Amino acid sequence: MTDQQPLSRRAAKQAAGDARKTARNSKARPASVDPADGGSGGPDGPRSKKTGLTQRQRTTLIATALGVVFVMLSAGAVYAGAQVGSQPEAAPPLDEPIEKRLIPLDIAQPAALRTCSVGELAENARLGVFAGSVINARTGEVLFDRAGEAGAAPGDLVKVLTGVAAIASLGPDFQFSTRVYAGSEPGSIVLVGSGDPTLSRLTSGESLYRGAPKLSSLAAATKTQWNAVNPPTVIPGATLPPADPEDPEDPEEPTPSPSPSTAPDTIVEQPITKIYYDTAVWSSADIWNADWDSSALTAGSVPRVVPLMIDGDRADPNSLSSARSTDPALRAARTFASALGLNPDVISVTPGSVAPGATLLGEVKSQPVHVLVRYMIAANDNTLAEMLARKVSSEAGLNGSAASLNQVIPGAVAQLGLDGSQISVVDGSGLSPRSTVSPRLMAKLMAELAEETGHQLAVYEPLPVAGESGSLASRFVGANEAARGHIKGMAGAISTARTLAGLIEAEDGTLLAFAFYALGSVDANAAAAIDSLAAAVYTCGNNLSNY
Repeated sequence: MTDQQPLSRRAAKQAAGDARKTARNSKARPASVDPADGGSGGPDGPRSKKTGLTQRQRTTLIATALGVVFVMLSAGAVYAGAQVGSQPEAAPPLDEPIEKRLIPLDIAQPAALRTCSVGELAENARLGVFAGSVINARTGEVLFDRAGEAGAAPGDLVKVLTGVAAIASLGPDFQFSTRVYAGSEPGSIVLVGSGDPTLSRLTSGESLYRGAPKLSSLAAATKTQWNAVNPPTVIPGATLPPADPEDPEDPEEPTPSPSPSTAPDTIVEQPITKIYYDTAVWSSADIWNADWDSSALTAGSVPRVVPLMIDGDRADPNSLSSARSTDPALRAARTFASALGLNPDVISVTPGSVAPGATLLGEVKSQPVHVLVRYMIAANDNTLAEMLARKVSSEAGLNGSAASLNQVIPGAVAQLGLDGSQISVVDGSGLSPRSTVSPRLMAKLMAELAEETGHQLAVYEPLPVAGESGSLASRFVGANEAARGHIKGMAGAISTARTLAGLIEAEDGTLLAFAFYALGSVDANAAAAIDSLAAAVYTCGNNLSNY
């Protein structure tokens, strides 16, 4: 430390320069000798010339100068850095386009947080192995799903597919025809079936199938045309001799002799002596599915699937479930013989075929297909389902075989824009457990039917309503009553499944399409568990969650 006042920056710089100059001079020449000292520098030797600054001052001055230089250099570096950092980024030339900012193709939308769960009800042990799906019928969004894309036995729900196929392939106005042709043998006729199960033997009143054609009408038309083609033989009446006149009372005025008389002509119709019946529309070896229980015949749930029968081959024409025969076509042909006024035990009634170009003698037609489909859905009629399915195949040129159904039915459903590959059917009624349809596809089909457009109405409108009609009239009771009148669908029941699929007009107004399958060793209790699940979905509406 020193008590000397600090120098200004300029003075310090000047002092530093003087110090360096003095140092250089001292090195360049020897120190001067004062002449007054005689050149000896006193008794101790020569003395150095005084410079005006002590050694300590020179040291302090040099240190101060170096410090000032360091400060100035540091300040300059900071200033230069500030100047460089503050320079603006050069703008791109005007003739070069600025690259657009990348944005994602799909902007994430907010997801609805649904909180209403039916998961516990779907785990009910009464449902066996459960599979099901619920979708929003308007948006297609899947709200609930359990194994929904796996194929499983839908039971009677196959009838919905059959109805769609019949409307799409045959057309809503198509009618079955039952015809009679002249046979190639004298006195013979051929009764030809084309698949109409509704032809009725009743002469008056209505059968189970309202508006069904009458066998008696076919017989009357056949007799009229038969006589036109085969004119009766007229045997002229014989001339009768005049009667002997009685003895006149007055011999002078005798009674005139009577003229000869003629007996009335005898008209002899050409008799029908033989009736053939033709069932060649599909093979007679393909009329019963091996998966069906043989008791279905005696219990009356389905007949042998032949293209000629009367009243669905039922013993009672007015009962949906009624015992069926072992030979529906023979029964129909013998009944037709009686309608013609012939004794089936006297004339010949045998299988045969119609010859090409044979004369048509009579014909009756069924109700249009859209009427038959409505009845099939409303009544859950296996007979109509099987006959409609076979007719779809035969009209498509696929010989009406059961095997061909797996081609024509999925193909018809695919016309609605659905994936037909998720359908595998071996019959038209769903009685076989080998027919499979995924619950998801069945729900989607119900959503399509809900559009209520075109001829799909023939399938949609007759679907039973919970608590009101058809197979659902007595269901949805107790805690499930709130859903009565709000669920419309088809129920199924076979030995390995209980099912329900349709549409739910939910409590919040959302229209939901659904399909629920209870699979395995299940019974009627499974149907009640399905009702509880569907009723819960009705309550949840669009708030239904998938957990």
